[in-house]
Amino acid sequence: MMESDDLEVTGLPRFPMKLWEAVNSEHSDLIQWAEGGKAVAIDSRRFTEQVMNDFPKLVQVARFENIRRQMREYGFNWREKDRGIYLFQHRNFQKDVPEQLHKVQTRRKRAYNNNQLRNCDEKEIAKKRNSSSVTLKHGDKETTAKVVAAAAATITAAAVGIQINPGFLQLLL
Repeated sequence: MMESDDLEVTGLPRFPMKLWEAVNSEHSDLIQWAEGGKAVAIDSRRFTEQVMNDFPKLVQVARFENIRRQMREYGFNWREKDRGIYLFQHRNFQKDVPEQLHKVQTRRKRAYNNNQLRNCDEKEIAKKRNSSSVTLKHGDKETTAKVVAAAAATITAAAVGIQINPGFLQLLL
């Protein structure tokens, strides 16, 4: 599977991918899926003590307030479920749906993309959406993850009007 450090090349947001890796990690229960995969649960009482050991690349400062701020920046809604257990939800960050990760963006990026779409007419928007479709025909998980990352990079680039060299995408696969 792709490493977080490789994600900057594909154009995918780094924090959502790091969070994705953390929540799908089997070696820690600090960050885990909740509510049937529609939310991420984080134990705030253990976060400061454990995060740097379990997920050293997730945050730069091991304080729960920092991850909560980062989640807000990316549009996650949050609430306290139990004492010290917080749930974070985002409509595009759900279990078993990694192809939506490119839609988890910072407030600035969302505002920029919305402004770009407002400046396009409906024909341009339809053209951009139609030009960014990819069919997945691979069976093993590693190849599928690489194809999903390449597809997400293509879709993201098309949404903001950037052309990606097909040779570059071949390097990802």
